[in-house]
Amino acid sequence: MTFENHSHKDSIFGAIQRLSRHILKKRKYQLLFLLILMIASAFSEILTISIALPFFSALGSPTQDIGNSNLLSGLHLNLDSFTSYQILLILAVIFIVTVLISSTLRLANLWLNLQVVSRIGSEISCKAYKTTLYQPYAAHTSMNTSKIITIITSRVGKVVQLLNILLSMISSFFIIIGVVIALYMTDAFITTA
Repeated sequence: MTFENHSHKDSIFGAIQRLSRHILKKRKYQLLFLLILMIASAFSEILTISIALPFFSALGSPTQDIGNSNLLSGLHLNLDSFTSYQILLILAVIFIVTVLISSTLRLANLWLNLQVVSRIGSEISCKAYKTTLYQPYAAHTSMNTSKIITIITSRVGKVVQLLNILLSMISSFFIIIGVVIALYMTDAFITTA
């Protein structure tokens, strides 16, 4: 079977589209919030990398006049009245705060991914069991209910894993894009400095 023979219904996008019909509107809003959190996490990575270069540069040469450094000119700080060690302390605090914010956003992103995915899985599972239970009595007498329960449990587990992987991939994509942008900006800044 070639790729061209796959219908839209068999593709991953078709599966996601069919799955989205069974997700509550509340969960869709939570997924949108997760997307916004992923983008904020990417921006925090950009900020962390862009502050790391001046901090590590100042750490490498603490006795040099850091306040007049080309690396710090991009921060737009008025550092004329501070000594090199005070500037180093300020940069260390800024760097630590940005790393903490970035890490907190990333952990919140992972935690919320798991929470939303598990709730979606729970709702899909409840819907599948409800559909099975509301069948006529004759249908229940002719089917193996333990097999149905096993199938529902297995399939819902796979859907939850797929959603978790998909959200992790999207989050990683935004973070990678943020890191590449930050590295490109840093490289351009170093080259012009």
